[in-house]
Amino acid sequence: MNSRRSMRFSIYSRINLKKNSLFLFLLVFFLLSQVWGETAEVSCFLDSGNSLVCSIKTEPFKTGNIINSMEIGHRTEIEYRIRVYENKSKFIGLFGDRLVKEITVSYVATRDPFGDIFHITDSAGKKKIIKDKDSFFKTFFSMDDVVIDMKKAGKGEYYAAGKIEMKIIKLMPPLNLLSHVIPGIIEKTDWISAGSFRIK
Repeated sequence: MNSRRSMRFSIYSRINLKKNSLFLFLLVFFLLSQVWGETAEVSCFLDSGNSLVCSIKTEPFKTGNIINSMEIGHRTEIEYRIRVYENKSKFIGLFGDRLVKEITVSYVATRDPFGDIFHITDSAGKKKIIKDKDSFFKTFFSMDDVVIDMKKAGKGEYYAAGKIEMKIIKLMPPLNLLSHVIPGIIEKTDWISAGSFRIK
């Protein structure tokens, strides 16, 4: 009789352990999966010289956290990514569409501790000095008119998508691995469609 009870208890414990493990996994996944809280817009158009001109804009998000982070000396980074795919036909594209181009533009921001002065350095090394919060957030949360050369792309149908990822605290290697573990450091969007276009 006791052996049956202990067997039932053992089976019950294993089931509960599995349920608890699943609950803990989902809780951790929810905490670590930071979802962008604002709407982002991605737009691209093909100019007369077969260059794709792309912009990404979003409303300033978690501005208080960004300011607090920079006030104690941290850097904040935002990355804008654009991918361009060739839209394959039904028969040729059995293995999916082909990634043709991918670009990443990043801004790293710091704040002067002795005044409301912000410094933004982009991924090309260009630096901007901005003297008020509103102008800083307007610049930091938009990527304007980035040109992607499509002159070597063949004729056909293409489409583009964009994504934003922001690190409220930009950690240096090897500490940057912690960014993906500590909740609240990284905020990101899903891929957002920027429409399709044809190269003739």
